[in-house]
Amino acid sequence: MHNIFRNDHVLYDHSDNEGRARVIALHKIDFDNDWNSHGPMYHEVHRLANLIMGGKKIALRCWCKPKPCHLDHVVDKINEVVNTQLSDSLF
Repeated sequence: MHNIFRNDHVLYDHSDNEGRARVIALHKIDFDNDWNSHGPMYHEVHRLANLIMGGKKIALRCWCKPKPCHLDHVVDKINEVVNTQLSDSLF
């Protein structure tokens, strides 16, 4: 299965907090570039947001949780889309 949100930036030492921050920051750049060009991650975030708004529960998983993770930004963006769509539907 293809993981659309995978982080292609490798963390070689999982105890290296600076390295973790670096690969997370690099993934955020990749994600933001994808988002701005309405790429695959953009569309997947919207698909997941629509599932949530339809009452579905989703789970995003990464081996590095509960430590800081590249998926934190993805989850934040999904929540942002859900909240924006809910706010827009009130007017």
